[in-house]
Amino acid sequence: PRDRVFILDRLKSELKNYPVVYQDFESDFYEALTDGLPLLKKYRKLVFVHPGGKEPAERVKGFERFCSENHFNFEVIKSLDGVRPGLYEAWFLISDRDLVQMVKIAREYKYKLGKKFGIVSFNDTMLKEVVAGGITTISTDFTEMGKALGTMLLNHQAGQLRNPSRLIVRNSL
Repeated sequence: PRDRVFILDRLKSELKNYPVVYQDFESDFYEALTDGLPLLKKYRKLVFVHPGGKEPAERVKGFERFCSENHFNFEVIKSLDGVRPGLYEAWFLISDRDLVQMVKIAREYKYKLGKKFGIVSFNDTMLKEVVAGGITTISTDFTEMGKALGTMLLNHQAGQLRNPSRLIVRNSL
């Protein structure tokens, strides 16, 4: 029943009649990249590692739109298998395993994060504040998402509420 089910995180067309607090993955990624444009201009290529599966495909659309509109050389790949990152590239990584691997690669090649090589991760954590001097993230505010859902439940509110994401700039960009 619609009055007893609330959706959290993703807005899906088949559930459009249910109350939801959601992330707009395409717009959030696009807007975060736009906010970071002054920092991204130093990079010749942007690479988004999008493994597919449960990860939102809408992020790819936001990334491609931003890169096309701003004339960036770009690539979307599924994994880090066999890659050799180059200088003046910024890498966007969903997986924390990929993040650790890329930080190790940057260290091995003696790439200076935020100077000639960039890393951006998703979903901020306290660990990302300190790893490698601080990893730039694109993240929704999960605490606010929970509060918004709680308010909807307590006040018996229906509707659709977008929980925005933002770019949190640290040393790695």
